[in-house]
Amino acid sequence: MKIKIEEGKTYLFKISGSVVSPDGQDYFILIDLNNVKHLLGKKYYSKYKFEIGQTINCRIDKINCNGKIYLEPEHPYYKQGNKYEFFFQKTKKILNSAGEKEKIALLTDVFNNKIEMPFEDQHHELKPGEKLKCKVKKIKKGIIFISVTDKDDYSGLKINERYSYKISHTKTYAGKYDYFVLIDPNGRKYKIRKKFYDKYNLEPGKTVVCRLIKDGKRKYLEPMHPVFIIGEEYDFEIIREGYRNVYPDEKKAVYILKNNYGKEILLNKEDISPAKIKQRKIKCKVSDIRKGQVYLD
Repeated sequence: MKIKIEEGKTYLFKISGSVVSPDGQDYFILIDLNNVKHLLGKKYYSKYKFEIGQTINCRIDKINCNGKIYLEPEHPYYKQGNKYEFFFQKTKKILNSAGEKEKIALLTDVFNNKIEMPFEDQHHELKPGEKLKCKVKKIKKGIIFISVTDKDDYSGLKINERYSYKISHTKTYAGKYDYFVLIDPNGRKYKIRKKFYDKYNLEPGKTVVCRLIKDGKRKYLEPMHPVFIIGEEYDFEIIREGYRNVYPDEKKAVYILKNNYGKEILLNKEDISPAKIKQRKIKCKVSDIRKGQVYLD
């Protein structure tokens, strides 16, 4: 019996070997409980001391619309959501995505890896070598993301309710992740990942309406789509046909639909009656929109 793999959950994987890709990148070969192979980049986890033959826990970090699975191994020391002491090193200035200078704090983890944290999260001046207790917000590709605040950013907000914000500015976290910083009427700040909404025409100074999403334990704000409304029907243009990988070992034929405001939309062919297709267009209901990705019924 095949075990279902779900995004956000943790499963056992065995390191069965290693391989070098055509572009020279080193990978571990992992085998899951369904005997399906996965690749894990070695360079991100060199200090985890992984060995061939070892069994490790990995979280399913993401399953994209094409069925590709992204894994995040369990950190040998840190757990997401827990608090730990980190050593402050110094502050430095970086250029954010808007070309503006911002001050960030540099700290180190148990492996002496450098961690960057927005300096605005600091509540007092720090001295080099001083310990700072921080909460691990997430771990991605072995990088620790931390915050000194333990406050629920979304306290007082209700799931699926809509709220209005002003886009204050853009900000870069960890030197490469770009966000829009939003401010509500009470001055509370929030952030949304910029890359998911590149085609939404969002920019500082504009007002954006967002709904609060809950995805497992995580909560985040989802801007209202420029065109599509959940529950409404629209005509979508079929631009080509293709296949989507379905875990663990299937390929499903799909229609690939045009979307001018984000990623192309995939629709399983087996779910669609040919009679519904007229002049390479199909009418579908929008069932959900998450991180800019449109889902259809």
